Amino acid sequence: MMSAKLLKVAWRAIGAGVLMASSVLVSALELRLLDGMTGQPLKDATVVWRLGTNEAGTLSADANGRVEISLPATGSNPVRIIGRKQGYAPMTMSWEARNAPVRFDLLLPEAQHMGGRVMDESGGPVVGAEVKLILPQRLAGPWVAVDDLPLKSDSEGRWGCDWVPKNAAYVYVEVSHPDYLSSDDGVTLEALRAGTAEQKLFSAATVRGRVFDEGGEPVPGATVVLGSEDGLWPGGDGVKAAKAAPALRLIEVKRELPSIEVRLTRGVPLRVRVVDEAGQPIPEVKATVDEWQSETRGSWMFPGWEWQTDADGRFVWSNAPPQKALWTFNKSGLMSRGHHAVSPSAEEQVITLSPAFRIRGNVTDATTGQPVPEFVLTPRFVQIHSTAGAAVTNVGEWSEYSRKPCSDGKFSLYYEYPLLSGTRDVHDWQFRVEADGYASAVSRAVRDKERGLQLDFKLEPLPLPEIAVAAPAGTKPVTAAAAVQPGSARPGDSITLFVKLRIAPGHHIYALEDSGCRNLPTSLDATLPRVLKPDGSWVGPEPKVQKDGSRTIAVEALFRRRFMVERGEARKHKLPVKLRYQVCNEALCWPPENIVLETELEVLASQR
Repeated sequence: MMSAKLLKVAWRAIGAGVLMASSVLVSALELRLLDGMTGQPLKDATVVWRLGTNEAGTLSADANGRVEISLPATGSNPVRIIGRKQGYAPMTMSWEARNAPVRFDLLLPEAQHMGGRVMDESGGPVVGAEVKLILPQRLAGPWVAVDDLPLKSDSEGRWGCDWVPKNAAYVYVEVSHPDYLSSDDGVTLEALRAGTAEQKLFSAATVRGRVFDEGGEPVPGATVVLGSEDGLWPGGDGVKAAKAAPALRLIEVKRELPSIEVRLTRGVPLRVRVVDEAGQPIPEVKATVDEWQSETRGSWMFPGWEWQTDADGRFVWSNAPPQKALWTFNKSGLMSRGHHAVSPSAEEQVITLSPAFRIRGNVTDATTGQPVPEFVLTPRFVQIHSTAGAAVTNVGEWSEYSRKPCSDGKFSLYYEYPLLSGTRDVHDWQFRVEADGYASAVSRAVRDKERGLQLDFKLEPLPLPEIAVAAPAGTKPVTAAAAVQPGSARPGDSITLFVKLRIAPGHHIYALEDSGCRNLPTSLDATLPRVLKPDGSWVGPEPKVQKDGSRTIAVEALFRRRFMVERGEARKHKLPVKLRYQVCNEALCWPPENIVLETELEVLASQR
């Protein structure tokens, strides 16, 4: 049975319809507010609750921390509760009224005080800054009612609150003010607890003005984009309108900046036709401006201006700026032309697109003729031109971004984008194949016009590196050593790291990643920051599966992993390797152990 006070609050929240309909079914939600640490009831805690968009009600908990709320049994509006008590973090929870539980315990964690100060760039206070705290929150169930507790800085720029949970693992602070740039500078928990956290905001300026045409008439619908003095990026001082050429204007951004005026002038026509190698028009080619450089300092990067060719392969930009722009032309099935310079002129500009580049081939063992099961193929660009009657070749670097893993001794590659943009003609190609246990192979220069070529590789097997490993004995039932192959490499090349183990008779270790039991699987770690990058996972011998499901390795084991040389000073580098394992015999298992190894890799100077 509800008290008269409780009935009054419940009816007010439900609305006039409940007062008029005596037959409306109601249900009761019994809420207990408890100490989040001890589970003890919180006497005189308050509950603020709201049904849908109705007026909120407030109730006080009794000596047992209980509150009873009356809800419509069939209502679909959400009911939301917030539990509060001095010294505790406010917690909130919500349900649809018809799905609300009969009883619910709301645990309030003990709270702590946090605070700080918001300053401008000169160290003066920022008054009225909005402060938002971001705390750890549960994915389901009650959460800290942060959004119901707005914070603002006072006349000294200070803010504070006493409702942050004591067990919060982190607190991020976001500060904003309409006259300043927002800040999310990191502050420490220690500084927040001491109330000494400081965050600095930098003054923001308002840029306003008008856009006119060359006759002095206002231009409606012009697009204005702001950026740095060095250049503009999408969305980020350029002005563009459909009936005028775009314009760049350099301005000094400062407080109380006077209104600026921008005058747009008529541009010049830019006529472009896109054709294939036979001179036939290509329709539906997308033409996009990558960069436009103005006569003043700065450029507009990726402004979002694009056209599509018609059935005759043509498009016209009737109000192009007089300066050159860099364009990309592309259509599926054709080789894209990127960062291609085009300038307006009296003549129609003709752009030629060639077919996409395709190549396929086989990779086999030079000794057995069998397909190489796994390998990596990497392309690079080749430019061959004549200077003073002599052929000069310029080649690119082998890039990790172009590497393609292949299998079963076959590859098929397809390129719609060149490896090098901005050239008059599409470059030629060169390919490298790498595989574990084989010497790498590099193809001849493949002309771009050789599209569809069958290119085969025969890889010469490499003997495994000689790795001397001491015999296991006594307290060392497992011994190991490491080596790299090849011992020297250039940036862009691959190397293989080998780790060889010897295991005492009657003993065993466990497979990589999955031991098949509670014992520790074997793991290896080798890092050489800013020099080597892993290219694949560690590979080891096939383990023996025992009757109990454990996966064991005995006698001897060879593990390997491929790495790519990213960069690094041209010299010899020490490569540390950590081996972690657990060794057992028929009688017992020893605790997990580590072996730290070291081998050497010589990084050679980059060479094209």
